[in-house]
Amino acid sequence: MKKSAWVIALVLLLASSGYSLSFSLKVTGGAAYISSGDYNSGIDGINNYYAAGFSNVSSKFSKLRLGLDFHVEFMVDITRNFGLGLGVGTLQVSHAKDTVDYDWPFLSWTFHNTETQTLLVSAIPITLNAYFQVPLAGLNLKVFAGVGYYFGTMKFNSTFQSDFLLIGDTVAFKANKNAFGFQGGLGLEIPLGGGFSFILDISGRYARLSDIQGDYEFTPTIFGVTQPTKTGSDYYFWYYEQNTGGVTYRMVSVGQSAPSGINARHGNFDLTGFSGQAGFKVSF
Repeated sequence: MKKSAWVIALVLLLASSGYSLSFSLKVTGGAAYISSGDYNSGIDGINNYYAAGFSNVSSKFSKLRLGLDFHVEFMVDITRNFGLGLGVGTLQVSHAKDTVDYDWPFLSWTFHNTETQTLLVSAIPITLNAYFQVPLAGLNLKVFAGVGYYFGTMKFNSTFQSDFLLIGDTVAFKANKNAFGFQGGLGLEIPLGGGFSFILDISGRYARLSDIQGDYEFTPTIFGVTQPTKTGSDYYFWYYEQNTGGVTYRMVSVGQSAPSGINARHGNFDLTGFSGQAGFKVSF
């Protein structure tokens, strides 16, 4: 509340000093690069573990890097060179169903396993930016920076099926997690006339979803018969290290308690990265 009061007071002070406020609406969209943090580290470890410990591994689980970033921002120019923007957007990264097949040796037999994974991570950022404008050969170059609050969601689904006793399972995990963040970047405005401008933005952000806790559904099968579903709301996204054959693999999983291994802790999903966006701005 105190920060909001200071912002309002600043706007009123500058307005009373003779500056004429102008308003605009900016709409942009484009591609996002997201570091993903523990998730990508864990997927690397799982892929390496399967390649080393099993035979006839058909593929790999995907890491998450590229996504989509859309943003709508209401802007007020307080002076010719300074303004504020309040925005809302959507940031999303996902991969469709990944399937990995492999053979698992047990005593004198070899059994065939199939696993699938689907992941969607999204966030709705509410942002407040300060803009500094520099006229440039008929164009407007803007430098901006500010704070954001990210309403995040993680949806993870997986299946496992083995011809050993026809066992298998399906897992569904959904969690909501919010986080503060920061963003900043450069924007280029190309005036088109009539109050319209074409926008090109390059921005970076820091935001991390941690202690991700949510709802969990686990449905096992044995001898091909589906068993009762186990549910819970106190399950976490975990990051841990597993030492096998003298090699340490970084892993991720979903569970109620820490997986067996070393350095087990609640995992994070890192939204930190950068975006390239294009769009338009209309002034009124």
